[in-house]
Amino acid sequence: MKLMKNTFITPMLLGIALYISIPTHIFALTQPQWVIDMYEAHKYKTMAYRLLRPINCDTTQKYPLVITLHNGPAMSDSTQIKAYNIVNLREMNRKFAEEPLRSTYPTYILAPQVNSGWSKSDLNICKEIISSLPYVDMNRIYVMGQSMGGVGTFTFVAADPKYFAAAIACSGFGDTIKAPTLVNFNIWALHGSADITVPFTKDSLFFEAMKKVNARMKFTTFIKQGHSTEHLMMNNYLVSDTPLPNDSLKNGYITQTAGSGFDPESDTMKWMFSKSNISNNTAATPTLNSSLSIVLNQTKNALSWFCDEKIVEVMVYNTLGFLQFKISNPNNNIIDISALQHGIYLIKFNSKNLSIATKKIIIN
Repeated sequence: MKLMKNTFITPMLLGIALYISIPTHIFALTQPQWVIDMYEAHKYKTMAYRLLRPINCDTTQKYPLVITLHNGPAMSDSTQIKAYNIVNLREMNRKFAEEPLRSTYPTYILAPQVNSGWSKSDLNICKEIISSLPYVDMNRIYVMGQSMGGVGTFTFVAADPKYFAAAIACSGFGDTIKAPTLVNFNIWALHGSADITVPFTKDSLFFEAMKKVNARMKFTTFIKQGHSTEHLMMNNYLVSDTPLPNDSLKNGYITQTAGSGFDPESDTMKWMFSKSNISNNTAATPTLNSSLSIVLNQTKNALSWFCDEKIVEVMVYNTLGFLQFKISNPNNNIIDISALQHGIYLIKFNSKNLSIATKKIIIN
């Protein structure tokens, strides 16, 4: 079935609709012109949606796609919302449309609009929309949302975990019964400990269920933070069992892991876009791990490697997941490790094609 694009009416009425529909906190941050300029308005079957295409799209390339799920306040029977489907564009959509994020991660952003809670049938419609788009990398489909969108994120991945490469769920919760089916899935949940709108305890219970099956899940707790957390989804959160400071959080945060196969990457966007569903059932991308070998020379304080792919970034973490340092575009496949004290470290290698490998070294 052909996808039909919504027809805009006069600019004056559109401006009025934008003013009414855009949530206050978004309108205060930026003029609504970004909605018109960046996100195309469409409707397919019963679903209105907006679409952001990859910047400088190269028809010889494949691009990832992120489904962004709106929260409860975006549901309305307003004629203007039905016509322009604007309130489904949240804070995360504004950030995806801005530099440098858009250039760093050229991607499709699919922002569907629903008037009830997210369901498997909504996912099926999204799949049909995605199948009609050119140049989509079907191994790198992601989903993220906050509040009702966070619950919807868990709903989507539980319905078809093999379809997605990773997910970020904020202020939501999943079904604990589904935990064993998501043991190898890359999911990062974030939640304010003082949230009473979508109680923190529900998310915490799901995390405990994931810990029992040694899952890959990461769980960030925003200490004494309430429900309004969407602006915190795109940020850096190191793994730690003790509170760490953050410029956006008065009381800091704690990031815990459900199992041993987690990726220690602290940047939520870098973490998400590095994932591929080709590697969803392994602890790391097997192709890169098998083609990469390392040599530790403690006499010369050097770590070198041999790899079939070009390594563009090397990150060194301690066993608690704290980043010790990172090197971008290393020269001659070698880095200086003289800054490392005695102990065990995890070395994460990112290749040019976004595959990853993690190696362990011991400094004596």
